[in-house]
Amino acid sequence: MLNVCITGINGFIGRYILKELYRCNDINIIGIGRKCNYEGEEDIQYIQADIGSSGFVDSVSNQLDCIDVIIHLAAHISFDNDEELIRTNIAGTLHICELANKMNVEQLVYMSSIPVIGMPLVLPITEEHPTNPMTLYHSSKLAGENIVNNCCNADMVKTIVRISSPIGGGMCTNTILSVFAKRSKMNEDITVLGMGTREQNYIDVRDISKGILQILKEKPQGIYNLCSHSSISNIELAELCIKQAESSSRIVCQGNDSQDEVKWRISIDKAKKTFGFYPVYEISETLKWILEEE
Repeated sequence: MLNVCITGINGFIGRYILKELYRCNDINIIGIGRKCNYEGEEDIQYIQADIGSSGFVDSVSNQLDCIDVIIHLAAHISFDNDEELIRTNIAGTLHICELANKMNVEQLVYMSSIPVIGMPLVLPITEEHPTNPMTLYHSSKLAGENIVNNCCNADMVKTIVRISSPIGGGMCTNTILSVFAKRSKMNEDITVLGMGTREQNYIDVRDISKGILQILKEKPQGIYNLCSHSSISNIELAELCIKQAESSSRIVCQGNDSQDEVKWRISIDKAKKTFGFYPVYEISETLKWILEEE
């Protein structure tokens, strides 16, 4: 039996990874979250704890017998200069590494983000692309990568996963895809900044979950991109939302987008070759799922 501890278990990605792993008879799941109560339906051990607090390691280790793997998803998401980013994403990640060392964990999987690279300079974007994050949030995620690599026991398998924009049922409602989907369903105008040529990469949260399961099986060391096969421009995304919703919405291009020509075209070759990662959900399928939940 593999004992897997997931931080951020109540979050969007955490809920779907839990569902994927829970189907496996040989995996026992322990969830850690800041909320008082566990919000899922699966029968797991839940520990309410704040990873950024100074007493986190002692408190949590006293409630655990054995952990083989930690999947570290918990993070504070903000694009303001927010001290909570430092406390949770940097100090909290250090505490997770300390917990992993104390519990002699075999593997730590850390969820990072593709935009730690800053602006794409070379396409396609590989794991070797230079890093130059443009926000404090992405700086904190890159710092987390360095903490995992520098602070975990030398013999621990350290797997860093850089994801593109995660999408699926229950996703955050203020993202561009969610806003486009809602407006198309209500037959309202869809506003696209600039010419709408900026290309984004979206990955279905179910593909992320399947990728994490493969990582637990193969135990790869290093940094891996987990993204979809292709990117889509903002104007194409608006058109797809209208088509999928059979909507009468109009697309209105407005203002300027400083990143109009930016293309987030990302290579997943390394993940394919190393642990057999292969995303199966096209964005049209995911969008249909999202529209059904609107």
